[in-house]
Amino acid sequence: MSTKVFYAYLFKENAEFGDLDKAREYLADLREKFIEWVPKDMIRWEAFHKDDVNGMLDVIRAIEKDTKDPFKGGVWDYQLQATVFAKTLDGVNYIAFQFFPSNGIVKFLKENVKLREFWYENQTDEGFDLPDYPLREKFWETVYDKCSIPSECGFNCDIYDGTNFRVTDTIAREYCQMMRSKEEKDVQEN
Repeated sequence: MSTKVFYAYLFKENAEFGDLDKAREYLADLREKFIEWVPKDMIRWEAFHKDDVNGMLDVIRAIEKDTKDPFKGGVWDYQLQATVFAKTLDGVNYIAFQFFPSNGIVKFLKENVKLREFWYENQTDEGFDLPDYPLREKFWETVYDKCSIPSECGFNCDIYDGTNFRVTDTIAREYCQMMRSKEEKDVQEN
């Protein structure tokens, strides 16, 4: 069976029980960064609308409706889930995260997750030039030994799933404020 584990990071080696709470705190902090990051990334939608005021209103309406229309965008474009894995190997406790990003969220992960990458892929052309490759292989093969779905092997955490009203409202308000500020600045410059 082929195993591919992408967007994975090692949170803690030699972990103790209390480190699971620290992992939860890390993900909560990451969620706050994500809430701040999303409106800034949404600005890219302006290119689709050519700075057209009606186009911007469409974007705002799309955010408010949680639309799944990929052209208009919306908070559904920003879904991000994580699974926390706690595993003991050879007497050492490990905690690792695997993220499940939608579309452009990979950019957010690269900018904001400051942990050691811990991806793994068992290709036929093995021998990745990584000093910890044997550890990654053993960890992920053991994690997925008796299951194949992350939620069966670890603890799931929604960073943002598009349905949390508080997060959606915060993102929409921040985006609208940014657009108003940009519009005011454009008016002042002209």
